[in-house]
Amino acid sequence: MTRAKSRSLKIVCNDCSGSIHQFKNIKSLITSLQAEFNANIVKLRDELTAQIADIKNNSEERQVSINPSVSLLDTEKVIQEVAERDKRKNNIIIFGCEENSASAKDQENADKDHLPNILQTLNITEDNLSFYRLGKFDPSKK
Repeated sequence: MTRAKSRSLKIVCNDCSGSIHQFKNIKSLITSLQAEFNANIVKLRDELTAQIADIKNNSEERQVSINPSVSLLDTEKVIQEVAERDKRKNNIIIFGCEENSASAKDQENADKDHLPNILQTLNITEDNLSFYRLGKFDPSKK
């Protein structure tokens, strides 16, 4: 089937001829959805602008009510304490272990041999493990 339109010639099959009207409907639907989308974007932008203004106003009010006795140094100490606790959260301290050796090096080797038994009892794997004794070595303690 052929159609003539002001000096242009279109050749369209029968199936496609019916689809042209559907495409026009889809185009108008997309245009209306795009307009609705743009309106929603503008609405959201206005809402966000209002919320930002509220937050700024509230933060100014809160700054006035902050306790002046809390200094930046105190805040820094709290942050350091939290970091230190996080660093030590997986530490295990075992106390009351006997010192059986005459030297610190011998004691370290004895501890190395004894440590897997303790860890197995506690169901702890030996991945990324380091150990050391706290305090000074005292050969008189046995």
